[in-house]
Amino acid sequence: GLEVHCVVLKNRFCVNLYVGTSLVEMFVRSLVSWTAVIVGFARCGDMSKARKLFDVMPDRDIAASNVMIDGYVKMGCIYLARDLFDKMKDKNVISWTSMVHGYCEDDDVVAARFMFDCMPVKNVLSWNAMIRGYCENRRPQDALQLFWEMRGRLDVEINKVTVVSVLPAVADLSSLDLGDWIRGFVQRNQLDEDVHVYALVDMYAKCGEIGKAKLLFEEMNEKDTSSGNALINGYGVNGYAKEALEVFAAMLREGFEPNEITMTSVLSVCNHCGLVEEGRRCFKEMERFGIVPQIEHYGCMIDLLGRVGYLDEAEN
Repeated sequence: GLEVHCVVLKNRFCVNLYVGTSLVEMFVRSLVSWTAVIVGFARCGDMSKARKLFDVMPDRDIAASNVMIDGYVKMGCIYLARDLFDKMKDKNVISWTSMVHGYCEDDDVVAARFMFDCMPVKNVLSWNAMIRGYCENRRPQDALQLFWEMRGRLDVEINKVTVVSVLPAVADLSSLDLGDWIRGFVQRNQLDEDVHVYALVDMYAKCGEIGKAKLLFEEMNEKDTSSGNALINGYGVNGYAKEALEVFAAMLREGFEPNEITMTSVLSVCNHCGLVEEGRRCFKEMERFGIVPQIEHYGCMIDLLGRVGYLDEAEN
């Protein structure tokens, strides 16, 4: 089959409709191959063709249905995902978790929690999806409550994704005790290399513990742009403009490439502290870094210039 496929491609026979159709029929004779073609359409975002093929499948299995649900969720078509979910005779933990994730992405955490509570079997992916959904929908208290419930269960173990998912809620509620516990959990389970330590840096900075944030940053074996961004932003929101700009300068000296987030944080620091010349210089340097200014960057500069009375320059 693969040799025939190669001959077709080499000789450009695929432009012939009959050849192309025959080739697809050859591959979709088995259930696994049929599902693989549906996966291909779904990954390309062509859910219309995926659905047509799915509808004529002689024996639909859970795997094919889950692919369709996931595709609909990624396209934001939660109603189509739910319709297919309800028609499934058999469902597994992937089916349920996809729906939980889909409703969270659709900003409907009530429906997501209903699905989560109805699940006959949950795994760590299910718990992580619901916790992250709460955080992304600004429900930090619910996220922490679910995290504590997860922590007390014997049938599921917290992993690195759980840690990264719950940290935004810890920061939003300034729950330092839990933050310290999570940091200890990361160290005890040797997840330092796996868990994005910048998330811990960001958490401590947002909780006002800039000293702990700095210490974590300095202890990192391999610093990167993301961790530098977290510390710059942490210094900025806590009013330490000088220190924030020093971290930015150090990043450049050490060869780290700033990105759009870096420049937003730096310009925000200049804005809040009235550092006009620094702001101008950093804004001009964006071109050297290959960064095209976005609305956030322009917004910072307009606000900065407007605050000190440079209205003409701000308007331009």
